[in-house]
Amino acid sequence: MAKKENSMRSHSDSSKNAIAYFSALALLFSYAEAILPRAFPFFKIGLANAAMILALRSGKINFFKFMKLSLVKAVASSLMGGTLVTPFFLVSMSQSVSSAAAMYFLFEVDRRLNKKFDKNFISAYGISVFGSAVSAFVQISLCALYLGNGAFSLLGAILIFNTLSGIATAFLGTKISAKIPEPNPELNDDEFCNGKSKRKPIFSRQRILITGTAIFSAGVFFASDIRLLFAMFFFALAMQKLSNRKIKLIPHIFMWIFIFASTIPFPNGKIVFSILNFDLTKGALESALQKSLRLSVVSSISQCLIAFSPPTNSVLSLALFHYKLLRAKFKNANGNIFERIKITFSDERL
Repeated sequence: MAKKENSMRSHSDSSKNAIAYFSALALLFSYAEAILPRAFPFFKIGLANAAMILALRSGKINFFKFMKLSLVKAVASSLMGGTLVTPFFLVSMSQSVSSAAAMYFLFEVDRRLNKKFDKNFISAYGISVFGSAVSAFVQISLCALYLGNGAFSLLGAILIFNTLSGIATAFLGTKISAKIPEPNPELNDDEFCNGKSKRKPIFSRQRILITGTAIFSAGVFFASDIRLLFAMFFFALAMQKLSNRKIKLIPHIFMWIFIFASTIPFPNGKIVFSILNFDLTKGALESALQKSLRLSVVSSISQCLIAFSPPTNSVLSLALFHYKLLRAKFKNANGNIFERIKITFSDERL
């Protein structure tokens, strides 16, 4: 009985470690991608999905583990990016889960066809592009719930871009071989718990921070007065600064452009001015401004959660542990982005 329990515990630890490691790879690829210059902040290549291709290729991830990996990846990336209590997290999580389900479906179809005909019919490129297409459709569909049907006007451009990004992530995912390290690495409790006990009080500082941030973020969407929303925005920026998070206005600017482009084409209320067949209305402008301010407020206030640290024995903390080690190797490597990634995986010992 004891041997059976130890075997089950070992298998559980190994599964948790595998999910955490591939999540860490996704964070590393996102970190590497952030270094690359891009013209539009919202058009990301999505190199993190290369970790999903690696997970499929490893043969150690079944459907349920693969879906759990997609959830951990979404939470970890949102935590690192400071978007955990924003609508962007809901979009990111939905994209990640739906894309993972689509990718695993094609992977399983190809596996069964290969078993029957002894031939691969669907490549990693096909799996990756299909997952990217599903991700794009889910993204636009969810954005349309907030922005209106005007968001679907961007679906074609995003599908084209995601097809190219799917090819890029498949290329990276097939050119790298990653060996999962031994389970149960020795986590430094001081690093994740700041020297405090793992058992946290009911009204811990972190829980108060999360609850307060979540309530404030939810309250923003009930505000409609433009002046109040501007006041909340400046308050959120101040809190972001006090949390030692750098204020970046460029992402806000591009987000506002995206929202205005999706909202103002639909007339609403008094016409401000007309040009050719286009009418710019007061109601559409106010609606676009309200939507933009609300998202900017929750985006800024969510940055305060960067101080949050997950429980030491959780999959999330283990993922951050692996990520820290991988990022250290990546930062110490020389060459361009892809050369540094190759060097990071050249020595499989972590």
